Amino acid sequence: MKPKEIIIHHTVSNRDKTTIAQINAWHQARWPEFKSSLGFFIGYHWVITGDGTVTQARKDTEMGAHCIPNNDKLGICLTGNFEIEVPSEKQLNSLRTLLDKKKTEWNLDNTKIFGHKEKSPTACPGKSLFEWVKNYRSTQANVTYEKLVNINGTIYQKQTAKEYKSPEELANDLGIKVDQIEWNKINEGSQIESIWQKIIKAINK
Repeated sequence: MKPKEIIIHHTVSNRDKTTIAQINAWHQARWPEFKSSLGFFIGYHWVITGDGTVTQARKDTEMGAHCIPNNDKLGICLTGNFEIEVPSEKQLNSLRTLLDKKKTEWNLDNTKIFGHKEKSPTACPGKSLFEWVKNYRSTQANVTYEKLVNINGTIYQKQTAKEYKSPEELANDLGIKVDQIEWNKINEGSQIESIWQKIIKAINK
């Protein structure tokens, strides 16, 4: 299986008291024959507990059990009931880092990230986490390295000519930490592109 979508879930249990062992037992009771190659019965591929700890329960390429049909869907679950509580800051930091990593690994953009409720008739992943998911998708605005160009040391968006004068500005739009930016992924622009960017900037003023 090659992941084509990422689905976000919550456990509908206590955020800080729910353990990996408990989730594993719950899922084993439901799917006693569905043991992963990593030794878990958990249907999600990744679980983030209240303290921000990330546990892989299934290989990304293994079939999960979290959103029917499960084909091509990578499941990430946070412990908590986010209809009545909110994710911890550590959970959200871990989730952002994991999403950024998986998007790169599987060549996915923000349009391929969903709350469970967008795929099935359910309240999952809960109100507060779903708001975060929507914000994550919108604030990053699908800015990817492929849409950027480096012209004489200044970074531009190819289509809009938006200019990034510092790594902090670029990191903010990408929704990642500054030290996660990989400059080598941003292609050097040609003289023709340099002239074209000047034209676009003039039009946008």
